[in-house]
Amino acid sequence: MQLDVLCLLSTGSSPKVPSLRATAAHETLVEPSSARWTRDDGASFGFVPKGTMRLESDLITSLLVSINQSQDNPTATPDASDASGSFAISTAVRESVFSPIGGEGLVEKTVRRLGEAIGMGLLRKGERLPPETELAAQFEISIMTLRQALTILRSTGYLETTRGRTGGTFVKHVTPFAVASKETPTADELRELTEFRVAISGHAAALAAVRATSEDLESLAELVRAMKDDSPFASFRQLDAQFHLSLASASGSRRLLAAEREIQQDLSRALTLAGEEPTQLQKVASNEQHARICGLIGANDPVRARAEMESHVRGTADMLVGLRLGML
Repeated sequence: MQLDVLCLLSTGSSPKVPSLRATAAHETLVEPSSARWTRDDGASFGFVPKGTMRLESDLITSLLVSINQSQDNPTATPDASDASGSFAISTAVRESVFSPIGGEGLVEKTVRRLGEAIGMGLLRKGERLPPETELAAQFEISIMTLRQALTILRSTGYLETTRGRTGGTFVKHVTPFAVASKETPTADELRELTEFRVAISGHAAALAAVRATSEDLESLAELVRAMKDDSPFASFRQLDAQFHLSLASASGSRRLLAAEREIQQDLSRALTLAGEEPTQLQKVASNEQHARICGLIGANDPVRARAEMESHVRGTADMLVGLRLGML
């Protein structure tokens, strides 16, 4: 199923407004398993996994209403609060950006929510975000979680914060930063890799919680401690891969270990989406999840170990999509 949806971004001197197409897995669009946004010029706006920033039917309806109104009255005056001069975005669409964020991996999901909103033009260059206390309440997350997400988006140049009477946090850039590698994965490839990781790494964690020896646990703990150092990302990435391979080895399954080795090779390519040198905060957030996984394996809790690993895997994907503003 395809919907032709007009992009709400200003087209400058050209009267034509580029269109976006959302290709969804379910015709109702109530809870699609995946969706990709593609502009007429071929630029891809990424995918939305099930359960994350869902393209709900009322959001699509309100978006189409807003578009139809702007088409019926092409000389309509833009919303006064819109510094870019673009067509006004409907209230329902705006509210969807600031709706509650649930589940695990809240820092990564917050980065993704704001990053994709910037990429889709729902948050525009120069626009001020709500105050932190208000925004945290809207997202139903803690101030600390919100500040971690905002710090990541500031460090990558998408947001900037100024002080003083007219200060606040503003959208700075609306295009993703350049990456060194031309072999970055597409949205479909990242989705498939994430699904494969959830299945393999999640099951490996569950088995490790039952089968890991004391030597396995000590090895994992040593890797977690080593990743706490503020070292270059290349060093962190080596330790990260060793952690996941050691965990797969602790599962006692040679096939799972072989599959994890394949995953780590593909993941190195995917991580180029985060830029040449991800922030220390991104590394800290990732390693905190490593520590929790390690603790649950040591506690012989296969159910929670699997759930924590799955959250870690999905959180990595959310972070990557958010840092690319959904433009994969």
